[in-house]
Amino acid sequence: MNIQSKLYEVTKIPDLTLSKYEALEESGVEGVLKKHKSFLRQIHRTALLSNQSIHWIYEYDPERPKGKRLRIFIRFDGGTANDYTDILIKNSPLSPYFDISPSENAINQNTYRYMAILIKKEKFSLADRHDTGYFYSVNKWAMNEDARLYSLLTMLQNMNSRCIYCADVLPVDFSGTIEQPDMLGNIMRALRNMLTVRVEKSGSITSLQHDESADYTLERYKDLIKDISANPHFIANIRVYADSPEYAGMLIDAAASDALDEGSHDILLNTGNFSPSIEGSQVRDFCDPKTPRELKFWPVLFMLKELVPFVTLPALYPGESIEMPKETAPNYDSQGLLLGKDNDDYEVHIPLKNLPKHVFIAGVPGSGKTNSMLHIATELHRYSIPFL
Repeated sequence: MNIQSKLYEVTKIPDLTLSKYEALEESGVEGVLKKHKSFLRQIHRTALLSNQSIHWIYEYDPERPKGKRLRIFIRFDGGTANDYTDILIKNSPLSPYFDISPSENAINQNTYRYMAILIKKEKFSLADRHDTGYFYSVNKWAMNEDARLYSLLTMLQNMNSRCIYCADVLPVDFSGTIEQPDMLGNIMRALRNMLTVRVEKSGSITSLQHDESADYTLERYKDLIKDISANPHFIANIRVYADSPEYAGMLIDAAASDALDEGSHDILLNTGNFSPSIEGSQVRDFCDPKTPRELKFWPVLFMLKELVPFVTLPALYPGESIEMPKETAPNYDSQGLLLGKDNDDYEVHIPLKNLPKHVFIAGVPGSGKTNSMLHIATELHRYSIPFL
């Protein structure tokens, strides 16, 4: 069966200072971040039923015009992808804020030398009795609810090098299987047996034996079961493709540092020729070679609240700008008269085709009305356009 795909592009991002957003149930940056949680919860159930994976793709190309070097796509992959995704996107909690439209544009097909992958920090604890080996668990995360990928987005702008950041996500439901023998069942049974207090005699001395590492690990497994039972969850491959290993790692660290209040992560760096369109279509487990077979999913298992900070669309405060236009950004016309730059550092032009129209320049004394007119006259002279 051929895998079908539906591709959408985020063409513009909201200018949250506009009054039209004040009438919405949630407004401002904080309101938009809340809506991302609702969007992800909606996607989880729908994609789970239709056996789909979802891919958030942030593509940076320094060869594109300034202010438009970042493109963001959302792609649905799956054997049953169909028109329901159009309805889902149009009626999603994010639709009042973002223009997310079906796209015919091809995602960058270039290959990259390096692929960096984010995983949760794995913990291998030696048993108190060394003959019993080690205990395996994954670092616990506490999330920053205000995270919005802004450090990563500004780093893209400052470094100005081609790369792709993506979150390849597969909704899963382990709530009915996590305690089965092929997952945590056998492991937890063995741990409970080990934690049964043992009495050991050495000569005339009697001691009670208790393994602290086993106790900690068992509690982490209990936490995992509770989280899986109470929250939508996903297998997520957070990846960066770049031509420099340092840059790939920096971008992963930027995303993680925004997302985490507590906890730590690791980066798996791969060298080769990587095509995001191929690698990203496969959502799979990444872990240490020593990871137990039953728990290979854990380093890339994300609860809903853990995934949201890594798939947030740009929500900017006044004065912030990235290499993607807000809805109020002027259209770029390289053949127009250059007026200067706006507060978001975008160049502002008057298209030549608009010159026959009237314009009204207003401002208090000393604000620059005369200098603006002199600048326009100079620009007209540069294009050999007569003026009176």
